[in-house]
Amino acid sequence: MRVTPQGDTLNSFIICDAYSVQTHPSVVFTGNNYIVVWADNRSSVYHIAETKITPQGGIPDTTVWLGSGIGDDEEDPDIAFDGNRCLVVWSKENLGVQARFIDTLGQPVDTVFTIAPFTTTTYTSPSISFGLNNYLVVWYDRRPGGDDWDVYAQLISMQGSNIGEQLTVATGVNSQYDARVTFDGSNYFVVWREANYDIYGRWITGDGVLIGSPVRVSNSTAFYRYQPTLAASDINYLIAWSEYHAGQFDIYGNVDIPVGTNERCSTRRIQQKKYRLSTIIRNLPKGFDAKYNIYDISGRLVDPHTLSPGVYFAEVNDDEVRKIVIIR
Repeated sequence: MRVTPQGDTLNSFIICDAYSVQTHPSVVFTGNNYIVVWADNRSSVYHIAETKITPQGGIPDTTVWLGSGIGDDEEDPDIAFDGNRCLVVWSKENLGVQARFIDTLGQPVDTVFTIAPFTTTTYTSPSISFGLNNYLVVWYDRRPGGDDWDVYAQLISMQGSNIGEQLTVATGVNSQYDARVTFDGSNYFVVWREANYDIYGRWITGDGVLIGSPVRVSNSTAFYRYQPTLAASDINYLIAWSEYHAGQFDIYGNVDIPVGTNERCSTRRIQQKKYRLSTIIRNLPKGFDAKYNIYDISGRLVDPHTLSPGVYFAEVNDDEVRKIVIIR
């Protein structure tokens, strides 16, 4: 369905209504056209299909097949645009995470290649985002000998080569699922669900280096949460997910995780007890001697000696508020 800038809905139209099931669409805009990819079951197993759509809703092309078209299911496609061409990623049963480039006209470029070979998983739900010079692909899987699911990532060049080793983004005693990624202009941010309850996130630099430890995105109440997704503005991330309450699923979100390094923010004072900045941040400039209050993202005064990784705000000299990101 198309929507005007004023929020009025326009007529919806058919992108693909072929025989059997078409599911899990993902879309990107290339500057001239939209490219839509999906998993298509019209040949009894799922394969990855795509088509080009004009901004006016025209579909000048028929379905183009991206995967091998043979063998086991191909599912959960995602797509990103690097300014010249698109990279589509998907999960291939018994083969792992695969990918293929397509041009701005929606035509396949080169051949299918493998980003992460098959381990013990069938459905890895890859997600992709383009940064300054590279793509980052994230997914979840269970490694041989492992007893739960973890989140991994791989940096990919604009030529389609793996850069460096796979990154272990999230692991631990609980399983991690449903990883999604976006780029904020400087770093990637990955979100996932922890077991069935909590939503967590972690930053990765544009050149593929893990930053600190995971941070909690949702609160700690024991509600089931699924399918997180996210986008970045110039000041913060919007992270949304499905949450189960009173017999039904609803959509919840969080905009408390900031992007960048805004120096001045507003918050509310709870008490006047002061702490020295050196108690929580190392390697301060020589001679720095500011005293300040520390608040969490909800505006509550907190003890700097007990901070876990996350985002906080420091009130410096009673009149300036600085953002602080604790990463380990």
